[in-house]
Amino acid sequence: MALLLSFLRLVFWEVGVFPLVNGFCCPVPMKSTHIVPNQVGKKIFLFSGRKERCDAAREALKALVPVSIEVDVPFDLHRYIIGQKGSGIRKMMDEFEVNIQVPAPELQCDLITITGLSTNLERAKGGLLDRVRELQAEQEDRALRSFKLVISVDPKFHPKIIGRKGAVISQIRIDNDVNIQFPDKNDDNQDQIFITGYERNTEAARDAIMQIVGDLEQMVSEDITLDHRVHARIIGARGKAIQKIMDEFKVDIRFPQSGAPDPNCVTVMGKPEDWTYCLLQPTASSAMLSCSDAWSVV
Repeated sequence: MALLLSFLRLVFWEVGVFPLVNGFCCPVPMKSTHIVPNQVGKKIFLFSGRKERCDAAREALKALVPVSIEVDVPFDLHRYIIGQKGSGIRKMMDEFEVNIQVPAPELQCDLITITGLSTNLERAKGGLLDRVRELQAEQEDRALRSFKLVISVDPKFHPKIIGRKGAVISQIRIDNDVNIQFPDKNDDNQDQIFITGYERNTEAARDAIMQIVGDLEQMVSEDITLDHRVHARIIGARGKAIQKIMDEFKVDIRFPQSGAPDPNCVTVMGKPEDWTYCLLQPTASSAMLSCSDAWSVV
């Protein structure tokens, strides 16, 4: 109270009006000020001086009285306004020099109360509503980015779409700013690929994938019987030997996985002209035949 009175005396002095002390006008700031309590326990301040100065003093005093306003903010945004460990709401209170009270979650109430000097309330309200609009825009953007597109692609093409070490699919993701998920081994629908992002981006990613599928569908696939004991020698260290053959003849050569029904079955896939060229070329033939006496098309 002593600090408040000292501050009030300074305000009154600046406007040229002085509070009454023991019923008399105080011409200079005093160490004590008489404040008369009214019937309901509030304080009544008495001013003495020229009318315009008394009015100015009254307005100055009223401006120092904290007031509260309520702002309608959707309940689902409250936790974002509060921020992590209250950082968001503390920032606004410090910036606008007000107190902001958010109702308890169990109340499910939309009204947020702002308390402070009247000169700060409108700025604080504007800042709060700006934050609400920002959060709503983020919500709308998240909804747009959550568009999901499902395409059906034969599982045999999935490895080529993914590419070596995921290079092909990673580039499609980056180029179109989307998330692309392939089915897990235990999923029922092994042909479904899920693309998530903005609708226009998912469509662009779909087109990129289907372009690869279209190219793959033009290729022919033939199974080659090759003794499984020499597969490792043909593949070479880190797959360098087989990769060289595939790059040179523009074909894809797939070896059976562990536990496959026919461990000797090797699949060669490529465009008809490339596939035939691969088999007829001495380089490819000798590379494989040098490792096995068994080489036949089934």
